[in-house]
Amino acid sequence: MNETGLTGHLFEEKVIGTCKARWAGAHMRYREALEEVRKNQPPLRTPTAAKLVAMVSEKLGQPVRFCTAVGSCADVLHGVDGFFELQGKPEFVVTIDLTLNTNKDACKADLFVTLDDVKNLPVL
Repeated sequence: MNETGLTGHLFEEKVIGTCKARWAGAHMRYREALEEVRKNQPPLRTPTAAKLVAMVSEKLGQPVRFCTAVGSCADVLHGVDGFFELQGKPEFVVTIDLTLNTNKDACKADLFVTLDDVKNLPVL
């Protein structure tokens, strides 16, 4: 835990929600894991995830989809907490890794998202 009183997992859940497909111990290839995540999104986005979708869509000038992978095989085995993709183009994916660990300097995802980033979404 840190100054927020949250663990890393609780931070991820609060910021981007939880995928309905929970990892049960079986290995899945990366693409299969992302497809499972796409099919198992929660019915509602968190306020932060909704803001991120609106901001990224506006910056790109086209709609994007955001998928939370928290708790899924993509999260546990592939290090992806969530991802954005252009709607209708699942081959264009940008993955994120949320972290409270200020000493973390490497990840498997395309982009680190820290507590400071969440506090200042327009800069992110």
